[in-house]
Amino acid sequence: DEVQAMLHQRAESRQITLKRELPSRLPALWADPRVLRQCLLNLLSNAIKFTPGGGLVITRICEHPGEVHLAVEDNGPGIPPDILPRLGKPFERGLADQRGEPGTGLGLALTRSFAEMHGGRLDLRSTVGQGTTATLILPLS
Repeated sequence: DEVQAMLHQRAESRQITLKRELPSRLPALWADPRVLRQCLLNLLSNAIKFTPGGGLVITRICEHPGEVHLAVEDNGPGIPPDILPRLGKPFERGLADQRGEPGTGLGLALTRSFAEMHGGRLDLRSTVGQGTTATLILPLS
């Protein structure tokens, strides 16, 4: 809720719809709330940045055996397969350089590092022309 409130105006100014799909009961995690907030902020910011006006960004939380998946999905242009493996490395900006988008290329790198510090991982999947899903996968407490 906090992160979506922080980014609501940015999304609204670009006519991007922010949607949430959450279970009725959120699973319990043993994690630093500030770090999780920053990870979600990084993922949502990227999704909003790369989704064209009128697009859709969905945040989902799903419980799987032994872990929680926090996914941010957009219907933006997607990431070419040759660029996708480089993302999440420090200072790697992918298509942001080509598009002239602001940023340092540290958001996904920090999110990946924070996930690993919590015993989890960051999964990036994308299809050109359909969109991207970034999933923060964390172990259940």
